Amino acid sequence: MNEYGDLSDYEFRNNYQCALSPIYRPLFNCTRKIYQRSKNLTLPQSVDWRSMGAVSSVKSQGYCCSSYAFGALGTLEGVHALASGKLVELSAQNIIDCSRVYGNRGCQKGSVEYSYYYIIDNNGVDTKRSYPYRGKQKACHFKQKNIGAKMRYFLQVEEGNEKDLEAAVAMQGPISVVVDASHNIFRFYKSGILNIPNCSSSKVTQALTLIGYGSNNGQKYWLVKNSWGKNWGLRGYALLSRGKNNVHDAS
Repeated sequence: MNEYGDLSDYEFRNNYQCALSPIYRPLFNCTRKIYQRSKNLTLPQSVDWRSMGAVSSVKSQGYCCSSYAFGALGTLEGVHALASGKLVELSAQNIIDCSRVYGNRGCQKGSVEYSYYYIIDNNGVDTKRSYPYRGKQKACHFKQKNIGAKMRYFLQVEEGNEKDLEAAVAMQGPISVVVDASHNIFRFYKSGILNIPNCSSSKVTQALTLIGYGSNNGQKYWLVKNSWGKNWGLRGYALLSRGKNNVHDAS
């Protein structure tokens, strides 16, 4: 049992089972590219980007459907850290407050992709230190002088192609993914390798940051970071069964 067991099913559905916005806007396709792994690529048996200083601390989204912002920024933080050698925590509140015109809806719902479009057009996103998390939508207070990272485009892994996903996380760094977190087995997860039964690719409710992969006693897994605080799962992390199509829409 964890802190989410104290919530009624109604409270949990309304605060944490947040339908993520549909993706793909033709207007922005110029900034989205499809990732393709190199042929004859030899990948490591396991990857954990925490050991390379490319993963920021576990966050708690609170009663706000903002996993889309944390998922997007977890990837940008990691890629920026690998490129610059400096891990900078970025502002999810900046995304929540300022990206409505791109399709996000504050604490109601949003999309990792819409968040990326905002960051690209905005020429950056502020640091968490300068623009701290409030857990509710407020007026936009973005300041250019407080930008912590920028991006020009993003890569997307073909839906269902776990070979490309494995290569992408090994060679590129942390990746944003979305999952169907509507099952109690996900809600009450504490340890072990989690396989989500009847996982739906059309009913995704939570964005995560994929930070690695590995295997345990022959069972392959993805290593992901959630935004439900350190009391959920393995101190905020989870091992999702790999090869079972448990993750979707990887960017």
